Amino acid sequence: MSYCSDEDLTNIDLLGLLEGTPDEDGAWTEGEVSVGSPIDLSGYDAGVYTFTYTVTPEEGSVCEEKSADVIITIYDPVDAGEPGSMGYCIDADLSSVDLFDLLEGTPDEGGTWTEGEDPATSPMDLSGYDAGVFTFTYTVTPEEGSVCEEKSADVVITIYDVVNAGEGSTLQFCQGDPTQNMVNLFDLLTGEDPGGDWADTDASGVDLSDPTSVDFTSIPFGNYTFTYSISPSEESECQPDSEEIEIIIDPLPD
Repeated sequence: MSYCSDEDLTNIDLLGLLEGTPDEDGAWTEGEVSVGSPIDLSGYDAGVYTFTYTVTPEEGSVCEEKSADVIITIYDPVDAGEPGSMGYCIDADLSSVDLFDLLEGTPDEGGTWTEGEDPATSPMDLSGYDAGVFTFTYTVTPEEGSVCEEKSADVVITIYDVVNAGEGSTLQFCQGDPTQNMVNLFDLLTGEDPGGDWADTDASGVDLSDPTSVDFTSIPFGNYTFTYSISPSEESECQPDSEEIEIIIDPLPD
């Protein structure tokens, strides 16, 4: 009989493992050591163990003593480790991600990786992956003949997209120009992600509560810089980004 060592081995009925119709008053030994049945095998290491059942005839009988063996094989279970996870920014070096190192616990080596139905490897080249969530499964199969179960554990990889504050430009006009009463700061950016915040970098004092309509009529001539900053989501591994625009207000001719 074969068992996996992670099974309940505390009460193994050796007599029930014998074939035929054995008498019930025999004695059990393991080598030279007397044992009982049921027997507790929970402390046994993986291996092959032989238990011998011997029936002695009654006193005065001319019949021979008879013996029969029960061979128990105990296999170690395989270990695929515990699930793991990791996040990366898409602009990181993802050409050689060691999935095995991302498993928790003490996984056995020699297993196989899959992503859904597709084979995968570790290290894994994720450099061509888009932003998203990807699940890789590590599976360890027991040795041939083992009664232990196959084990699997997942590694979940989240790839985050970078945030982009865009490309800034410059707006130049003459002080008091009525066509520049209200300036949309976003018109001076191209390619920016929405949701960022504006800062009055040079402390010009203009009201930025509505950056799509900023009144510059009350400030003196000069050069003014405004910074657009955008941050990734709280769980993202990517860095914030910022970009500056410049407003140049020329003095009126004398």
